[in-house]
Amino acid sequence: MIKIICLTLAALLAWPLACLAEPARVSKADSLYEKPFADAKVLAKLAAGQQVDVQKREGSWYQVKAAGKTGWMRMLSVRRTAAAAAVSAGSLSQVATGRAGTGKIIATTGVRGLGEETLKPAAFSEEAIAAAERFRVSQAEAERLARDAGLSPRNVPPLPASVAAGPGEMP
Repeated sequence: MIKIICLTLAALLAWPLACLAEPARVSKADSLYEKPFADAKVLAKLAAGQQVDVQKREGSWYQVKAAGKTGWMRMLSVRRTAAAAAVSAGSLSQVATGRAGTGKIIATTGVRGLGEETLKPAAFSEEAIAAAERFRVSQAEAERLARDAGLSPRNVPPLPASVAAGPGEMP
């Protein structure tokens, strides 16, 4: 009986350690950084589709284990399960902003037109995330819907560097 209690207790204590990492995939090729800043040292380059284990979140960065290294990736470059993302999202204002460098620079990854005064009181809504997730379609389905609507693919080249807008500027 004591052996069963000890094994159960050990399993309960080990459970949080087993749940620390959340499997995810790199959604677009990006760098693995030493710290959660865009100007931090790059530890590795990760390819789209590569599996990573998310350890924790800080601002708009995930700490991940990949390719035998632990480092930081931008949230926008990592695709997590809906349930894992919902648990860690916190509030919309946390998702929308994050440190871009080692200074006091803030990078916004939100929607144009939403100011800080709108985002600060915003609260996370699991129902809203679930509703948005219902609109997700596969690439094949999106292509079919575009064809059915009479749309055709167009290759649009990027603007030349002299025309492209800098940070915070309108083109």
